[in-house]
Amino acid sequence: MSADDNDSARIGYSRQHDELINLCSTVIDKTDEHESGRGIELINNVMRDIRSRLNGSYDKKSRRYYFIDFLRNDFVTLDENGIPDTSSSFCLLPEFNIMERIYRHFTSEQKNFDERLSEIFSRETKYNDYGSAKFIDEYLEYIGSSCQNRSFIDDIGQYCIYSENMADINRENFIGDLELAQSYGQIYSPENKKDTMLLMSEIWYRKSCETKNFGFFTKLIGNFRKLIRDDADKHSERLRNQLDDIRKIDGVSDDDINKIEALISKQNFTVAEDHMNRIHNGEKLSDDSLNLEGIEYLREFWHEYRVNYDICANSGKSLKSLVAKQPVHNKDSKARQELIDNWLSNGGSTNETQIKNLVEKLGWKNCTVKRESSQIYKVYPEKPQNGRKINYKHPIAAFGSSAQQNGFRVVCIAGIYDCRRLIDKFHEIGCSNHTLVFLDCAVTDPERRALAKEIKKDIALSKTFAVVDRVVLMYLANHYSENNISRMLMAVTMPFSYYQPYVIDSSKVMPAEIFMGREYELNKIESPEGVNIIYGGRQLGKSALLKMARNDVDHDENGDRAVYVDIHKLGIEAAAGKISGELMINGILDKVYDNWNDLAFALKARLAKNPSDEDYIPYLLLMLDEADTFIKDCGNHEYEPLALLKDIQSIGTDRFKFVVAGLRDIVRFDREIALGNNSVITHLRAITIKSFEYKEARELLTLPLSYMGICFPDSEMISLILATTNYFPGLIQLYCAKLLETLRGKDYAYYIENECPPYIVTEKHIKKVLTDKEFNSQIKEKFEITLRSDECPGEEENGYHYYLIALLISYLCYDSSECSDSGYTAEDIGRVADAFEINKISMLGTDKLVTILDELCSLNILRRTDAGKYHFKRDSFLAMMGKNSSDIENKLMEYIGK
Repeated sequence: MSADDNDSARIGYSRQHDELINLCSTVIDKTDEHESGRGIELINNVMRDIRSRLNGSYDKKSRRYYFIDFLRNDFVTLDENGIPDTSSSFCLLPEFNIMERIYRHFTSEQKNFDERLSEIFSRETKYNDYGSAKFIDEYLEYIGSSCQNRSFIDDIGQYCIYSENMADINRENFIGDLELAQSYGQIYSPENKKDTMLLMSEIWYRKSCETKNFGFFTKLIGNFRKLIRDDADKHSERLRNQLDDIRKIDGVSDDDINKIEALISKQNFTVAEDHMNRIHNGEKLSDDSLNLEGIEYLREFWHEYRVNYDICANSGKSLKSLVAKQPVHNKDSKARQELIDNWLSNGGSTNETQIKNLVEKLGWKNCTVKRESSQIYKVYPEKPQNGRKINYKHPIAAFGSSAQQNGFRVVCIAGIYDCRRLIDKFHEIGCSNHTLVFLDCAVTDPERRALAKEIKKDIALSKTFAVVDRVVLMYLANHYSENNISRMLMAVTMPFSYYQPYVIDSSKVMPAEIFMGREYELNKIESPEGVNIIYGGRQLGKSALLKMARNDVDHDENGDRAVYVDIHKLGIEAAAGKISGELMINGILDKVYDNWNDLAFALKARLAKNPSDEDYIPYLLLMLDEADTFIKDCGNHEYEPLALLKDIQSIGTDRFKFVVAGLRDIVRFDREIALGNNSVITHLRAITIKSFEYKEARELLTLPLSYMGICFPDSEMISLILATTNYFPGLIQLYCAKLLETLRGKDYAYYIENECPPYIVTEKHIKKVLTDKEFNSQIKEKFEITLRSDECPGEEENGYHYYLIALLISYLCYDSSECSDSGYTAEDIGRVADAFEINKISMLGTDKLVTILDELCSLNILRRTDAGKYHFKRDSFLAMMGKNSSDIENKLMEYIGK
């Protein structure tokens, strides 16, 4: 701009200056006279600001307090520059976005700053915006005003510390409640709101710690909780509609209907949904019960504790002299007396015979006892000739199957020991083996409970130390039963120790004690008259079944043999080499073969030996795991390897059987190939491995935990956990392992020392596991592994069906025009596949598509309705597939033309 232009502007401004000031004054006077209102006040303030700038009275610092009136209530906060904080839109919360809050500010009471400070420093946490208080104080000082409640500012540091602690507790509780709400199925919406709420709560928690406006954070969490309640109300109606369909099913009792109705009313939607799925599967909810086997012994032990303690507490006398002899009426009463007679004697010497008598009376059979030092012995129970699960009466492998392999220690201690001295003694003894501690004194109730807590916290004790003192021995003697003694012993000692009975690493051997359920399937695998083929998705325990069959059969009382071979990704030629190699390692064949004719001939020759021969094998069970590639390659050779194996089965009655395990039923999926040329496939019996039924899953969840002193208050909590884990054995074990690990934390999982064990699981403990990052990632990982379990690198044309079908169903669920609670037909899914040009699905045809949909049902991913439609078995699966329709569409776009 030129100098002339500047002069012209100044002249023009001078001419208008006074007139503008007068206009502003006129507007100010009229608004002052006008009836009060928010709009009028706003105009008045703007005119005053303009006039002050024009007449030179403008105070630059006053600009900082231009929006100070927003702090006359709690709807809007100001940033460090005094500007309204509009940094988040809060799209999930229409009633909490900045425009709504500004509107509510103007339509609500405007307090004076004295009242506002009193409110901020009140016990109502939603008002504790100390950043706002400091700004108000700064403003009052600027205008030279005083108010009664400015004195709070002197103690603002203490208020901030307290409120920050409360905000941290609020945040932690919200995270746990959010996980629990999702676990209950209360967060149900087209968008995946949970992650957004978690992210926003974390951002605003950190921001509240910076600004000290903790009240705003409290209100945000409150609004999120309201959103969850609103979502839950909508979901209630959906489930009630599904319950109406359940009512139409013949044979469903009113009790079952009422139970589901009550769950919906309590907004425990996950369990309500699970119960409806079980009814669809033909189960009766009346079969629900709590498995409290270990807990019942423990409660009985506590009930009799004081009486037993009083009898045996005199450490100056031997237990034998303190306990009156009772008449011997039978084998158990005789064993009871022998148990007491062989107990330690006031620090007297012990010997191998005495220890052998003691441990055998406590349930171990035919033990070999070796002295390692004056009071330490190594015990080796005899391994049953038949190593089947039935021989293990409790789920504690450390003193069961593991002890038969590796032995366990017995340590004899005399004298008065409290919790601390005992743990010090355990460290002195060392952790080379699981240890049974015979303690010749009576431990008091408080010290025993303290031991339960402290021994769990001591992570350095890597092995289990189970303490048997006089009180424990008295209880066992009073209730002696040869059939139950080992159960009672574990039930009243393991809760006061630490042991992890669950196996969460699938590469490790599954102890027989923890292998639960699947009796029918196991029998079909082991029996010579059983099946040759087992099908089923990943995560369902096919490998565990085969390995358990090997443990049961190999070197059993008949001298039978069982060999397990993993032939993952091997064609027929490579499989022949690996199978013959494993047979050679196991002493059955003497060389490796690279073709099936030679391998079959060698097996026949080996099984042709006479019963009088030293290396005669009465029955050989050959199990081939991960056999999908092998089975597919067999199809390219008219299934000759399977025909040769079937031929070996005919050499004699119950002499040989083979079992192959794969993902897919070849007869249903490739029917033309499998049935062509009189294929051997049609002559082989098969069985499908499905997810656990409720009773099997409940046993795995509750039985081992009961022996660790952990129990559930009702069947609803059990159903909630099983539904959360989708009845997958691996996830159930992971959940239980995490639940046990919580007892090792500094907070003792919120349990009170003088009340535990038993440990009754509450929502607090459920939340503790649900917020565990590893557990949550494992749930998502297992879900994805299951959906991708039909994928085989290098053979993509034969895989990806599960994942693609799940994507297509997700698209139908998110599409408002297609959304249907009743599910979708194979034709619906095929139509969407055609629209997206997903050739892998379009080319299947309806029959093959239905086959795969049914496989997804057996994997517990989908459910099939009576009308032949398919839907996700659990609402949470939809969120795992994608957060909205755009997300699903983007994933489907990757497969266009494929």
